[in-house]
Amino acid sequence: VYDFFHEPVEGSVGNPREFAEGLARGTSSLVQNSVFGVFNSASKISGSISKAATSISLDDDWKRKQSRKYRSKPNDVGEGLTSGIRRLGEGVFDGITGIVSQPIKGLNEEGSAGLARGVGKGITGLILRPMVGVVDLITDTTEGIKSFASDSILRERKRSPRYIGIDHILIPFDPKKSDMQSLLRTIDEGQFEKQYYLNSW
Repeated sequence: VYDFFHEPVEGSVGNPREFAEGLARGTSSLVQNSVFGVFNSASKISGSISKAATSISLDDDWKRKQSRKYRSKPNDVGEGLTSGIRRLGEGVFDGITGIVSQPIKGLNEEGSAGLARGVGKGITGLILRPMVGVVDLITDTTEGIKSFASDSILRERKRSPRYIGIDHILIPFDPKKSDMQSLLRTIDEGQFEKQYYLNSW
């Protein structure tokens, strides 16, 4: 929101073209930060739902598998959508086949006691795995959008911050003064951060 008002004000000090450029930068910043905020919240909520649903499962192997997946974050929208669709497919497939495979696995490993546990895992998996798959699709997609918006926000700026002198008066953008002020405030780990560039010969 700050950039939405600040950038046009900076541009208005110069000429109409700078004002238009400032308005465009401010609007872009507002949209990018809004998108990041919305999808950051959405991914956290859906991720929490997925973890909560996984935690009540009787299948420890699936819990460990899901825990590893949570550490992997998509970098963009396409990667998030692809990952989400894959996890949804795995959830539906594993949920359906688990009705048969889990009791058989339990019987082979632990006999009749394992068979009973396998039936329980199969039934809960039929409900939980597709549900978690749907939530994971939402989580990965929103995480991808969030990452894309974050990259746009953090993209390197094209010019140094506008020079503002010790009198705090806004003046038309001066590349030399802006570069020198930025250099002064970043050298020696910010030792001169509160100092003002005056002039050079």
